[in-house]
Order: sequence, then C-alpha cells, then structure tokens
Amino acid sequence: MKVKCLIFMCFLNISLFASENNLIDSLENLIKTQNDTNLVISLNELTWQYRTISQSKAIEYGNKALELSTKLNYKRGIAQSYNDLGIIFYDKKEYTKAIKFYNNSLKIREILNDQNGKAGLLMKIGIVHESNGDFIKAIEYSQKALSIYEQNGNEYGAAACMNNIAVINMDINNNDEALKYFQKVVEIRKKINDLYNLSGTYVNIASIYVKKHENNEAIKHYLKSLELCREIGDKEYLASNLNNLCSAYININDFENAQKAVNEAYRFRKELNNQSGLISCLKNMADINIKLGKFNVAFEKLNEAFEITKTINSRTDLPSLYSSFANYYEAIGDYKNALEYQKLQFLYNDSLLNENMIDKISELQIKYETDKKETENQKLVQDNKLKELTLKNIEKSKQNQLLIFINLLIIIVLTAIFIYYRNKQKHKHELIKTQSLQEKLRFKAVVDSEEKERTRIAKELHDGLGQLLSSAKLNISSLEDNIVKDDEYLLKNSLKIIDEAVVEVRSISHNLMPTALMNYGLKEAIKELCRRVNDSKKIIIDFNSEKFDIKLIKETEIILYRIIQEIINNMLKHSKADKINIELTNSQNTLKLYINDNGVGFDKSEISRSKGIGWQNIYSRVSILNGEIIVNSQIGKGTEIEIHI
Repeated sequence: MKVKCLIFMCFLNISLFASENNLIDSLENLIKTQNDTNLVISLNELTWQYRTISQSKAIEYGNKALELSTKLNYKRGIAQSYNDLGIIFYDKKEYTKAIKFYNNSLKIREILNDQNGKAGLLMKIGIVHESNGDFIKAIEYSQKALSIYEQNGNEYGAAACMNNIAVINMDINNNDEALKYFQKVVEIRKKINDLYNLSGTYVNIASIYVKKHENNEAIKHYLKSLELCREIGDKEYLASNLNNLCSAYININDFENAQKAVNEAYRFRKELNNQSGLISCLKNMADINIKLGKFNVAFEKLNEAFEITKTINSRTDLPSLYSSFANYYEAIGDYKNALEYQKLQFLYNDSLLNENMIDKISELQIKYETDKKETENQKLVQDNKLKELTLKNIEKSKQNQLLIFINLLIIIVLTAIFIYYRNKQKHKHELIKTQSLQEKLRFKAVVDSEEKERTRIAKELHDGLGQLLSSAKLNISSLEDNIVKDDEYLLKNSLKIIDEAVVEVRSISHNLMPTALMNYGLKEAIKELCRRVNDSKKIIIDFNSEKFDIKLIKETEIILYRIIQEIINNMLKHSKADKINIELTNSQNTLKLYINDNGVGFDKSEISRSKGIGWQNIYSRVSILNGEIIVNSQIGKGTEIEIHI
C-alpha cells in the first residue's frame, strides 16, 4: 500500500474570497486617483491579489507596474514588479520566464543592497530549479539564500531555506541529510513560535520515517503535528494529518488506532464537505477492513468512495480506487475480478493522458479561432479603407487566408500527434521502469531469503554437526587404551575419517556464510577467500584494497561477496589462468570493483546465450545495488570485469 504524505515547502495564510474581491475593488477604484510611485505600489498589489484569481489580469497589472516604475526610475517598484511576475510565471510552470524575471529583480535588489530581498529571490530561483529537476542548482541557490539570512539574523527566512534544502534532499532520496536540516528547522520554528509551519515540518519528518519503514518514529512525529493542528484549529490540515497517521498505523498493523484516526479525519471532512478528502478516508477504511478480513465492510466503503467520484466527477481518483478494488478481490481470492480492475486502472490512466491531450488540442483550436477572427476583423477594416482594391487582389487575399488556415491546421494536428506520442512513450517508459523495479525487488527478496537460509544451515553445521563429530572423536579416542593391537589401525582410520569430516563441515559452513564476513567485514572475507584459493598452489589471487575506506551495510557486503565469489568460481572453472587480480576502491559516491585474469578469455556473446545461472546471478545482484557491470574479454587475451556502484 502506498502512503500519501503531504510535503510542506511553505504555508500561506489564505483570506476569504469575498474579502479578496472587496480589496481588489477598492484598489481598482484607488488607482484612478493615483499617480507616480503610489500608483506603482497599488498596481503591484493588484498583481499579487489577482495571482490566484486571474493570471492574465495579474500579468496585465504587473506589466503596467513595470512600465510605470521604469519610466519613473523607481527601483524598488521595478524590483517588486519583476518579483511578482516571476511568481506568476512559476505558477504557470513557465520556468524559463520565471527565472528571467527573478534574475532581473535580483540585479535591482543588489543595487539597493536589499539583503533580505536578495535572499528571498535566491530562494525562489532555487525552488524553480527544484521544480525543473535540477537539484544541484536548487541546493546551490538555497544555500546562498540561507547564508544571507543567517548573516542578517533573519530566523524566519533561514528556517524556510533549510526547509527547502531538506525537501530537495528528500527528492533525491538523501533522507538522512534531509532529517538533519528538518531538525534544525524544528529548533528555529520552536524558538520563534511559528506553530503552523512547525506542524508541517513534523509531517515532513514523519514522511521520511515512513520511507525508511520506521513507522513508530513516523507516528510519533505525526502526533506532534496533530497536537499543533488542534491548537491552530485548521480542520482540513488536521484531517490530512489524521489520514496520514492512519496509514502509518496500518503499516504496523495497529488497526484500532488506525480506525480512530481515519474516523476523526472522516468526521472533519464531512463537516467541511470535502468530497475528495472523503474518498481518501474511505479508501483507508477499506484497507483496514481488508487487513482485518471484514471484506463486506471493505466492499461497502469502496463502493461509497466510488459513488462520490461519480457525484463530483473526480476522474483523477478513479485509477487509485480501481487499484483498491483489485486488492479487495485479490484478498477474497477472486483473481478474475482482481485482474479486471488492474486492467481498468491502467486503461483509465491512459484515458486521462488522452484527455489531457484533447484539452491541449482544444486550447490550440481556441487560440487559432481567436487569431482567425482578429485576421478577419483586420481585413474588414482594410476593405473599408481601401475600396479601390481589385477583385484579383481580394481573391488573392482569400487564397492567403486559406493557406494560413491550412498551415495552422497542419501545425495543430502535428502538435497533437507529438503530444500524444510523447505521453504514450513516457507512460510506456514508466511502466517498464515499474516492472523492472518490481523484478529487482522480487530477486532481492529471493537473495535475502537465500542468505538467511545459508546462515542458518552454516550455523547448524558448525554448532550442531561439528560438535557431534568432535564428541564422536573424543569418545573413540577414549577407547585407545582398551583396544587390541590388531584393531589399532581401525581406530586410527576412524579418527582420520572424523578429522576429515570436521574439515569438510567447516569448509561447507565457510562457503555457505564466511565467518570473516560476518565478524570482520568485506575486506577480511575477500582476503580469506583469496588465501584459501592460493593455498591450492594452482593459481595466485592478488587482492588490493588500499583505496577502499568506507563502511558498507551488511546486506551490501554479502551481495558484493557473492558477486566476487561467483566471478572467481567462473574463472577457476573456465579461464585456465594462473593469476587473478582483484582491486576494490571507492571515490566520492562510487564504489569500483575490478577483477581480471590472464586466462584464455571467451566470446562475450556467450553470456546472453548461456543457459547457466552464474552470469544471471552476477547481473541480478549488481542490479540490486543499482550498479553497472562492464565485461571485456577476447579469446586468448584474458578477461576484465569492472563493476561500478
């Protein structure tokens, strides 16, 4: 089950719509009587007030403010106009224009030595880069803004910057770094008593712990946020937090508390008549009842949610609802219906993509019709002014219009085809990516299970069978003084066989799960593996780890050890080499494993044709670690294998 968590980058106090309209009316009456810089200030305020009501009107007033402030050389007005226009184009997702306006405003703020204004613009530019997927620039600009805020003692701005940096780290799954910043934000917001934003910070921290599967910590922070929400009195914010808390409780199978949380969220959303919010509450209720085996109740909740989607025509909620229906039918063993609802989920996602494409085509068509009418109006004016035009010129004008129409129509069709194809390819890529991730997770689960079983068997062999053999040897040795001379050779042979059995048990136990790996780490385990091979005197393995100085988690060490073990086994079986080199290094964020031999080599195309599981295991384990493997080999020239993680 996917848990929906709210990520708060900033919080805005939203006034009532009626109040906004009253303010706008007052300002529009006021500008009729103003001039000079006061008029610039009012025009900029109208730009901001229209931002969430009419972006076109906001841009119109923003351009008027910019034109007048430029004419008056009113630098603060120019900076504010550029700033407000940048925000509006960011809202429109026109990021190139937004950055252009922000940079223009930034130049003016630098001239005015307005440090807080400069920091605010740097932070906004960072947010644009984050939205555009350029996380390196996003962090770079946010850190510049943070430095200015800290130098000027602006704790509110510093907290906002740290919050943005933490969110960017969450975007790139650098969750530990994000936590560090969020903890600093908590300290500052407590100090300045910024309760509303502090509540959002706790939700962010909780969402990280959900991703880390540390649900108890997530619940603790959700509860902190809830306490503040109740103090603030924002019911919708409170309902969202309760719904998140319910999901966290479901993850730890605490269905009693999960039910309490979702019931309260449902009650608030009923009061607020938030129909879309009710859908998410009902889905959580259904999930709880599926887990509890109360399938009739779960089915009832899902149907209730489905009816709401029809009432409010919430098409975007349908794919996730179909997914919940599929989970329900799978739980009751009705795999046919489960499959049907999964198909509906994928088909409906496709239909939404197509619907978006149709909307874009409609926008282009409206734009075309508008341009066409303007052209016709211009032609009518020209006809009235230039009656002396000949019939030939009029006919030529009509032909030109027809040509323009045909060209515009071709552009619209080609644009529609391009948008459809791009969305289809994007969806296909995401589906392939999801399937690949699922396959990787399945293989990881198999590998983890296999390693646990290896560990268990190795322990039983060493502690169980090994001790039994040792006891047997002691018992037989005790007969040495009482045995007749003719049977002495039998005693010696028995003791020899037991010694060999003990050695064999230790060898099998070591192969299953090396003691050095479990007790001393990857480097020592590889050294032990090389020593055992070198003791055979048939081949020499040279292992170099001087440039490897990082500590890996145990699961990663086990997977790397198995990769090296498999590669060495392949080389011992097939390469006919007398020397193998292994080099393990790390640099910045990359681990590099290099293995080569001086053997007979092989044709690399044999890897894809191989029916064995050796190479398959190597590639799959490298994939689990999100690594890349490069194999270079030619017949008669040995083999080189590089793995980058």
